[in-house]
Amino acid sequence: MKKLVLVVFVTASSAAFAQQKDTTVILQPERVEIVSDDSSLSVKVDNKDQTFEASMFNEDATLEVEKHRLNFLAPFTLRKKWDMQPFNLIPISEISAGLLIPGGATKQSWNEGFISQEIGVNFLTFQYRPWRDHRYFSIGTGFQMTRFAGKDFLYAMDGDRLIKTPVPEGVTSRGAYLDFTGARIPISYGFELSPNNSLELTAGINYWLNAKAVNLMGVNNFEGFNVTNFRPVTVDARLSWLMNGLGLYVKYMPPLWFKPGQGPQNHTISLGGIIRL
Repeated sequence: MKKLVLVVFVTASSAAFAQQKDTTVILQPERVEIVSDDSSLSVKVDNKDQTFEASMFNEDATLEVEKHRLNFLAPFTLRKKWDMQPFNLIPISEISAGLLIPGGATKQSWNEGFISQEIGVNFLTFQYRPWRDHRYFSIGTGFQMTRFAGKDFLYAMDGDRLIKTPVPEGVTSRGAYLDFTGARIPISYGFELSPNNSLELTAGINYWLNAKAVNLMGVNNFEGFNVTNFRPVTVDARLSWLMNGLGLYVKYMPPLWFKPGQGPQNHTISLGGIIRL
């Protein structure tokens, strides 16, 4: 007696039907329903807009299914565009932290663990997919703290200018740091390589609310003062790679912290990690 053989390949890249006498091959079926008893076998396959049905009324009717093979390209398979929602609002979307690689006079910040760093939190992020596919735009709000640290110098005010001065003889100093804190507006364009794997390019608009210079004196002593001559608005550019909620980024910040001659200037690159909620 003839046998009905249904072979399901889950690793194929597109759906197709090919019939040859008593063998039917269906690639990537969306739904397969099999009903059998001692004397009959019924198979119904739904695949996009097409439906295939077959029945055998014979005690010799059997069903053979090929085992699933590993699909090494699965992490890079694009989502179907009809699975996407056009709008999405995320209350708390991201926590990030990184280390700065400053230029200029603060390049010694790596000595003795005295490190320049940044911490950020994004919230109320609005995501928009105009084409409902793997591309998206997003804009949000956040909080940012950036610290420029260094050693073998102190911060001081010369009129309305922030300057670096050598450490006086006989004074024990562990270094100094300059803290910027403020609000951040990230505007991003993302491209999803798979549902949980994406690349993202972000332009950050920073609105700095406060800047403070701190000199570390001796073991536990410090002196600090607020700085008022900084630029309230700066920009940066960040490239991120994320997978399953975790990611890495590299960010460039141009030397826009002070007007020329009003404070130290640094071309800064930061490297860090991301937790995407």
